[in-house]
Amino acid sequence: MKKQLLLSSALLAAISVYSQDGQIRTSGKVNSVERIAQRDLNARKAELASTTNNNTTAAPAVTHSAANAKTASPPVGTWGIIGGSRNSYGVLYSAQKPLQYNAAINAVSFVHRASNTYPGSPANNSGTIMMDVTTNWGTSFDSTAIWSDATNLARYPQGGIYNPPGNTNINSAYGVVAGPVTGGSGWQGSFFASKQLGSANYNPSASGAPGAMQFIASNPVTPAIGKMDFPAYGFNSSADGKIHVLGEIVSDINGTTNLAYGYRGLNIVKGTFNSGVFNWTGDSLLFDPIVRTNSSSPADPYKMISGRPFMAWNEAGTIGYVAVIGVRATPTNSQSSGYQPIVWKTTNSGASWSSVPAIDFASPTYSNVMKRIDPTSTNTNVTIPQFNTGEGFGLVVDANGLLHFVGTIQGTY
Repeated sequence: MKKQLLLSSALLAAISVYSQDGQIRTSGKVNSVERIAQRDLNARKAELASTTNNNTTAAPAVTHSAANAKTASPPVGTWGIIGGSRNSYGVLYSAQKPLQYNAAINAVSFVHRASNTYPGSPANNSGTIMMDVTTNWGTSFDSTAIWSDATNLARYPQGGIYNPPGNTNINSAYGVVAGPVTGGSGWQGSFFASKQLGSANYNPSASGAPGAMQFIASNPVTPAIGKMDFPAYGFNSSADGKIHVLGEIVSDINGTTNLAYGYRGLNIVKGTFNSGVFNWTGDSLLFDPIVRTNSSSPADPYKMISGRPFMAWNEAGTIGYVAVIGVRATPTNSQSSGYQPIVWKTTNSGASWSSVPAIDFASPTYSNVMKRIDPTSTNTNVTIPQFNTGEGFGLVVDANGLLHFVGTIQGTY
């Protein structure tokens, strides 16, 4: 049986999708990378199939507002109900960030699709996105609708709280959400939305302010953001007052072949608060020439990436990392030729990004990791670590600006 190692490693500055769910694997063998790909593909198909549950009939309001908040704190070690959701597809992935904490206003937020009985407004359908908020560590929760649209149905939501720098009053803070959109026939674009928090705004109606709800179509491309789909990863709200969300750059989000899908990079979308709403701009990171292209099927190639993209920032918003687990086009040695972190870093609040060198597993620093991983079956003299995103994976930036990975490492197939 393969040995596995749970690793949390700090990458120093010197060293320091997404699933292939839109891509069709063609190899005759099955490994963990392909199992992850197929599972994510099935999840996205199932989520699209759920669009038929639109629940357009009137439903009673949920007693979950400030006036009817849950006041009794559950005993320590027991569970308390926050609310319901249409299904669980929107909170399946480690790269999503629906749960956030803001220390300045001592508020915890959780973003999810509304339940069947939540009367989202202006459209009561399966695409309503809501945020639950507590300022007393779960003793009571309030809820508010942030996205509700008649034709653009939100899915895979993530989000958190935007707090103006220096503010300590939740009434001046905003809930912010983002994610992909379907209209019932494939993925059609993305949603970005915000709404002011506070007891006066805890209701099932999304904000009617111009620009509070923005649908970004896959095509044509929005110039300020650029090519981008599925912004369901890495949500971050930093102390400098900026929001960051990570999306994918693909040729056709509904493409049925690797070539048509064309997964070729990532888009870091930044939200800047402006007169009560957010302006959204994008910055692209392309996989070429860093990520290897699978050449076993020249007519239908794909970038060799496993799992979804990840993003993490320091609290100040000055240092950020974006990562995928993939195969490098030019590995530095035999130990770095597997599915391992490919990382980009910024130290100037996202003004520029640079590629980070591969982890050198041949270094004595990682000897204890290497000795606990099985060698490859075809060459027992070579041991290649594979970062497996199928069992949960995460990134975090510490107080020194160093990046930590938390996940499972196993021998490469």
